[in-house]
Amino acid sequence: MSLKKKQKIRPFRTEWMHTFADLLLLLLTFFVMLFAMKTLEKERLQEAFSFFVQEKAVKEREEGVLAGALSLRLRRELAALPAGVAESLHLEESAEHLRLILESDGLFDAGAFALRPEAPLFLQAVSDIFRPLGTMVLVQGYPDIGMGEEAAAALAMERAVEVRRYLVEQAGLAADAMGIALDREYPSLYTGEDSRHRAWNRRVTFLILEDGDVR
Repeated sequence: MSLKKKQKIRPFRTEWMHTFADLLLLLLTFFVMLFAMKTLEKERLQEAFSFFVQEKAVKEREEGVLAGALSLRLRRELAALPAGVAESLHLEESAEHLRLILESDGLFDAGAFALRPEAPLFLQAVSDIFRPLGTMVLVQGYPDIGMGEEAAAALAMERAVEVRRYLVEQAGLAADAMGIALDREYPSLYTGEDSRHRAWNRRVTFLILEDGDVR
């Protein structure tokens, strides 16, 4: 009679399932924490970004208030000028700049940059406008129409320098508050051949700066 070997029945072990479940739980916890961190970072970024957006909006409002107040002061100064002088001064206001335009046929002779005898009357009025404001001003000259590009640029520069020199040396404006604006484009206000219109094209403009920006 052959002896049959008794087979040992091994119990069904489930320890690995517990280990695997623990691993899954750890992974799940890790991803939950990662998601929470990303959400937190997103909220922090949104909070920081909203701060800058608010700061930008406040700054834009403040700049708008400053520009509006400056424009109002300029208009008050213009209204106080004698009628004959005030008619030659115009305030141009846009989102990009604030500019005072002096249109007069008495500033320069054709092709010249020396001030005519009538010019101080207008420039003294300009100095009276700018003196109480305390803002930086850039002077821009304009050439005669029909000139070549290089000659036009040179004459426009010389006229701006001459006007600035008068405002500083004769009218007493602060030298560090008066600059020169450079440009290669000199649009004509009038295109007719009338001599007075041609003289008005030899205008001078003043770009008014607020906190370093053209207003």
